[in-house]
Amino acid sequence: NESKTLFRLSKGFDYFDKFKRLCENSSTWDSAEQETFVCEMLNLGKIAITDNEHNVEEILNREVIDIIHNLLHKCNVEKVHLASVKLLHQLTEFILGREHILNYAQCKRCFIDELFKFLDKRNEISRVVMGCMNNLSLNQTFASKYYFQLEKVVLSLVETSMINQGHVSNNSKLDVKAQVTLVSSGFATLANLARVKEIRKRLQCNDQLWRLCVNVLTEYVDDINRGEIGDMIYAELGLFINLATDESTYLKNHAISIAPILLKLLTSENTDLVKRVVGVLRLLMTYSEEVVQLACTETSYEILLEIIERTSDDSTISYGVKCLAFCTARNNDAKAYVSVNGLAVFHRLLSSSNETIVGNSALILSNCFEQGKACDQFVGTSIVKDLLTLVTRKDLTDGVKQNVAIALAKLVKHDLRFLEQLRELHGLEILHSVVQSNSLL
Repeated sequence: NESKTLFRLSKGFDYFDKFKRLCENSSTWDSAEQETFVCEMLNLGKIAITDNEHNVEEILNREVIDIIHNLLHKCNVEKVHLASVKLLHQLTEFILGREHILNYAQCKRCFIDELFKFLDKRNEISRVVMGCMNNLSLNQTFASKYYFQLEKVVLSLVETSMINQGHVSNNSKLDVKAQVTLVSSGFATLANLARVKEIRKRLQCNDQLWRLCVNVLTEYVDDINRGEIGDMIYAELGLFINLATDESTYLKNHAISIAPILLKLLTSENTDLVKRVVGVLRLLMTYSEEVVQLACTETSYEILLEIIERTSDDSTISYGVKCLAFCTARNNDAKAYVSVNGLAVFHRLLSSSNETIVGNSALILSNCFEQGKACDQFVGTSIVKDLLTLVTRKDLTDGVKQNVAIALAKLVKHDLRFLEQLRELHGLEILHSVVQSNSLL
């Protein structure tokens, strides 16, 4: 960054003023050296703005977006097109860059249309342009305006690019790895679009989208440890998470076809991927009893408990605990397994700073306390005091405190030794007061 700052302070961006005039007259270029010079200047701009917002502002002041547009529209040299869109992609990594691009597109509406034309070529330029679209779709105005075109393009490229594992589509100039990367950007773009509620509802109802998503998962589930495949599935899972933000009939109908593959992915060594898998599962379990029962039939609760035990990531723990709350509430085998192997884990998680983890850990303990033997494991521990303290905490929501109160009530009901401890702590009076004042239970 020091060298990039020095480049700016030394007025290095002044060269782009003269460079702009050269780019406006691409039809007069008479040598390969000029084409190479243009590519090198574009690459210099890309390097200079990487991770440097001050330089982004400086290069935008040099009308670089207009330079890129002229080169894409008037120049016929493919390597110049590639260098142009790579610089554009770097600009879209910044909020300021995206804002300038969209403001420019309002005046020059053909600019975005020009970019869409490159997506049809299925080449390296297409891959970079899709990355631009992915970043631009973070802007809600852009997402709403270009949703139809983006949906059509992405579904088409998934359909044509993922014909058969290990084979290159006849319509593509990309190798398999690059095609997969292109599809990854497509899924990420749809995930960004799905952040907009109106678009999300439309995507939820798209049968072609669900069919393609299931096909991609089925085709590549066994190759998940290949880097580019893992990235593609990761992007697809991000789409699932956004689609599952709202309940819908379509989501329920398709959940059961996705769930078996997701359960298989729980054993992946890719921790980021597993985090998203568990995140999707906890949403599908919310809407589908069938998914909960499938997870219990496949004894996936054992894997979920292992994931919770070995990770320190709060989000992964939160998602996993939510899944196990569903499993232990609906399935006696899951409840018995957690009662034997996981009670200490969820006792520890009661001290988490994440109240979602606290509330669902209390719910799991509550479910397990229904089996009297589970209570035996807490003899000689601080469980009564810990639960009572949580019930009285003012910073916790009523829902969390209700889960804790229910767990405490079940504990003392199934084992009178804990009832005696509660009395010694004046817990009955405290519990009654908290329940009354917060309208719990």
